Amino acid sequence: MRSRRGGFLLIIVGCCCVLAAAALYVYNSRVSAQAAEEAADLAALLDQAMALGTEEDNDADAGGQDSALSETQPETQSESDTPKSVTVKNYDIIGALSIPAIDIRLPVISQWSYPNLRAAPCRYSGSPDGQMIVLAHNYARHFGHISDLKAGDTVEFTAVDGAVYSYQVTETETVDGEKGLGDIISGSDWDLTLFTCTYGGASRVVVRCTKT
Repeated sequence: MRSRRGGFLLIIVGCCCVLAAAALYVYNSRVSAQAAEEAADLAALLDQAMALGTEEDNDADAGGQDSALSETQPETQSESDTPKSVTVKNYDIIGALSIPAIDIRLPVISQWSYPNLRAAPCRYSGSPDGQMIVLAHNYARHFGHISDLKAGDTVEFTAVDGAVYSYQVTETETVDGEKGLGDIISGSDWDLTLFTCTYGGASRVVVRCTKT
């Protein structure tokens, strides 16, 4: 009798674990889909803002007035090299990041925070002109596939002022998640670094890029 009762309890526990895992999968899938939709919406609005900025630049050239886009500045993050930004849906966006090898084009938010990361990749430090570091969640349509990048793959960043920066992946590595961010990125001589966590957060995927 005790053996049957114990076996029944194990079955119940097993079923609960399966249901919990299924619920977590559904939740993560929903969050990932919402993040992808938000990023796509931001990218579309960014394109419109940049197009409007180009028109205003042309008007400024003709009329001698400064464009609104060129004057837009995000709040500083303890740096003097914070890139220009344009405000889209209350996010300060510094440009768009394109990685053809994994089929993503994403806006990049000027300052990182956990709420911002739910919407799009964020600048951790630096600028396109020098050692920019960008982080994002491992959502499928954010940085979930940057571990697939290989040396030679191209990365492009288009700033809100229209400047285009081209990079080439030099190396992709997985590092211990217990290391502090400073241990991963301090003293970096790379022109562009992308990073995210692996599922579960045990490790971090770091992609190093150089300008071309």
